[in-house]
Amino acid sequence: MFHKRSLKRLSVAVASLLSSVVLGLSSSVPPAAAAPTPVSATPLPTAQVNGVVWATAAYGNTIYATGRFSQARPAGVRVGGAGSVTRYGLMAFNATTGAIIPSFVHHLGGYAHDPCWGSKATGAQGCALAVSPDGKRLYIGGAFSTVDGQAHSNIAAIDLTTNKVVPGFRGTNLPVKAIAATNSMVYVGGNFTSAGGYGRSRVAAYNANGSLNTRWAANTNGIVRALVTVNDRLVIGGQFNRINGAVYYSLGAVYLSNGRVVTPWASQSSSFPIRMPYASSSITGLSTDGTQVYLTAYTYIPNRPHPGTFEGRAAIRATNGSIVWINDCIGDSYGVFAMNGVLYSASHAHSCAAIGGFRETNPKTYHRGLAETTTATGKNIRSNGAYYPSFVGWAAGSLYNWYPNFSTGTVTGINQGPWSVTGNGNYVVFGGEFLYINGKPQQGLVRFGGSR
Repeated sequence: MFHKRSLKRLSVAVASLLSSVVLGLSSSVPPAAAAPTPVSATPLPTAQVNGVVWATAAYGNTIYATGRFSQARPAGVRVGGAGSVTRYGLMAFNATTGAIIPSFVHHLGGYAHDPCWGSKATGAQGCALAVSPDGKRLYIGGAFSTVDGQAHSNIAAIDLTTNKVVPGFRGTNLPVKAIAATNSMVYVGGNFTSAGGYGRSRVAAYNANGSLNTRWAANTNGIVRALVTVNDRLVIGGQFNRINGAVYYSLGAVYLSNGRVVTPWASQSSSFPIRMPYASSSITGLSTDGTQVYLTAYTYIPNRPHPGTFEGRAAIRATNGSIVWINDCIGDSYGVFAMNGVLYSASHAHSCAAIGGFRETNPKTYHRGLAETTTATGKNIRSNGAYYPSFVGWAAGSLYNWYPNFSTGTVTGINQGPWSVTGNGNYVVFGGEFLYINGKPQQGLVRFGGSR
């Protein structure tokens, strides 16, 4: 026999079930999807270099790094210590273990026109990296004239199936500072005016076999610092206001197949909020998760107003370049990468009060690695004041409480920490000129992974 209390509970359960059926409702509600969370901010043991890493790229379990350095060494080892190996401007390490990959040995050398950034890090160096989606090619852009002793001016490719330099790729007359690739083509940007023996103003396209694609042209009237492919187009960022003669304020898009401009595109309008019209301002980095394109930027115009400029990170739609959100943070940002729903960036941000984040301190507190949402969670709530433009009312994302403490370095002469960021789905990797992370010696490269 049922106890009266048990009978009452059964009656309530039946009534609830009948009510659900009558209303056409499910009798159970699936749990909400878990919100994305960043990886742990505790650095993992990672191979190091004795200079600066300007760019990183990931493919599978391999991380490639380029910059200006002459040695690589294991984690926890001082410069020149046990396990140090010669690596001139290019190296690779295992993403899972952090160990140097001994079979990947290549040498960027010869003459260099100017550094990737700053003025102090002179000499042959790599500024940009891209791996083709099929993993067959590693493309290097930079300021060099030889690779493994072979003549290659500022652009080269490594066949990753044979580990040999690809013939061809007659280079550019000035450094390549941005690079993006498909399986059949590689796109380069910089401040050059010729490529492959043809006139090309700051942007060019090469076929995977090393020949210049002479039918493709997308000239800009200023330096190109960032490129990313998304769907059928190439998004271009830098210091310019024209692409193929059409107005594009510092940010535009052309078709991968022929270099013709994508129009309409939001940055063609003088009302676009990120216009970067000054020589000392630029889009510095671009990346994509396939739907949104993320950008970073910097401005240095002291003691006078600078409308149209921006510092921080922003997301635009890949379809038409329109703004999704703007995270207004004072402090230059250089590289950005989205992984598992979290956006990581390399910068020296010192105030994100405009989006409800950390405020300016005296003396300044610099946050050189940040993690934030890839979606809008609110709005810009205040202006940074002084001479900075206001983005009050524009959609904004949120910062995570993720603040690894990067030190500055001395290689570039401009006292920065990380310059680039990438990842492979499990690990986030920063490259730069830093010497310490969270007070522990770690030079030029570091990876983060695991749960918070």
